[in-house]
Amino acid sequence: MIRKLALMSFLAVIGCVANHGGGGAAEFTIQSIAGKSWQLVRMESESGETRPVDGSLVSFSCTPEGAVAGQASINRYSGSMVADGSRISRWSPFRVTRMAGPPELMTQETLFLQALPKTTRFFMFGEKLVFVNKDRGVRLEFIALPD
Repeated sequence: MIRKLALMSFLAVIGCVANHGGGGAAEFTIQSIAGKSWQLVRMESESGETRPVDGSLVSFSCTPEGAVAGQASINRYSGSMVADGSRISRWSPFRVTRMAGPPELMTQETLFLQALPKTTRFFMFGEKLVFVNKDRGVRLEFIALPD
């Protein structure tokens, strides 16, 4: 009986996924994330895993055309990305304001601004927007900021 219920639940989930086009990354585009502001909640890079410093803001937003902007901790950044579906083929160099701040925020900002342009793909994982690179050595997780 338990196996039958488990199988029925599994099939129901598969059916729901199929009805929504599979929810796969191939259907996920820059238009899917455009127009929202996203706040960094976790960053994994060559330097290890970190969470943003309490009270700090690291954010990302983009337009459907690929213009990107956000807060990098102390400074604002802007640039562009070229994406085909959920695959990022190119990031432009970022323009960044040049204000100084506490060392821990400056370090966080440097790590973020180095990690973001290394990413090559983005997707939704639950409520999180996730950017990764090919070898998964970089992973940036964001949640939507309230409007």
